[in-house]
Amino acid sequence: MPAAIFYLLVSLILVQFPFNASADSKTFRIEKVTVIQESNADLVQLDFKSTYQESISYHFDSGMVRITLPHTEFVEALEEKIRVNDKFLDSVRLSSEGLNTIVTILFADRDFQATGRILDRKAGSILTISVYKSDDAVPAEPEPEFISTGESGAESSPSLSFSDDLLASSNVTVSIVKMLVALSAILLFFYGLLWAYNRFFVRKFSFRKGDHLIKMVSSYHISPKQKIIVLNVDNKTFACGVTSNNINLISEIKDDSFDQFVSGLNHDENKEVDFSRLRTQYLESKIANDNTESAKTTTTFASELMNKVKKLKPID
Repeated sequence: MPAAIFYLLVSLILVQFPFNASADSKTFRIEKVTVIQESNADLVQLDFKSTYQESISYHFDSGMVRITLPHTEFVEALEEKIRVNDKFLDSVRLSSEGLNTIVTILFADRDFQATGRILDRKAGSILTISVYKSDDAVPAEPEPEFISTGESGAESSPSLSFSDDLLASSNVTVSIVKMLVALSAILLFFYGLLWAYNRFFVRKFSFRKGDHLIKMVSSYHISPKQKIIVLNVDNKTFACGVTSNNINLISEIKDDSFDQFVSGLNHDENKEVDFSRLRTQYLESKIANDNTESAKTTTTFASELMNKVKKLKPID
């Protein structure tokens, strides 16, 4: 049974990989690209078909920046280079690289360095990439918010917020817990099916080996690795002792005497059962019972005969 559970667990883990791969390979589609020019920055707005939640990465070089969007594709109409013809931003081009989309932004000044001058913002299905013309134009990070306690003279404390890394790790933990719960539920389900099959169906099925019809009638567990099973072979019932190494025939059963014999056994679960000796004991007990019954029958007949003789009257 532990081996079966192990193989079942391995198969379930292997089955999980296609689902995980399909989840990781979810593709986001870019439907539209818009360039918005402002006084201190140019904005490249990407409109997706659905909410975009992937983490993007940047590669800076002189006069250009390459932005990698994981698991992203775009419509065919966006394959051509989008020319801006601005003194600051020259053009925007989309290209495919495996499962990713590369957004290449070229600047009019080929020596322009965009490092530290790009910010991105996600709002539903819209991703906005802001390219600022100077370091002074880049907005400062927002100050931490303070929450008032509502009491006069009480000090205010900054509000606490979780970072993106903490949220990501929390989501991973939740996903792992959900997967473990699902695996446990599946294991319990299959274990229940196996138990029900052994409990209700195995004994009702008959198996044909050559010209012989074999059916298991019942079983009696003596220890975890030793049990007695009752087989019906061609309408004849046999009791067999089963261990982890072999199977021994105990006796043919023609009445309910074997059930009474087994129920009266005193066995030790940690001790090996000698089924050959058990067979001898059963046959001896059966012969003894038959002799007892025969003696009872003889005694009863003799008693009745004597009583009848005593009741006879003498003949004159």
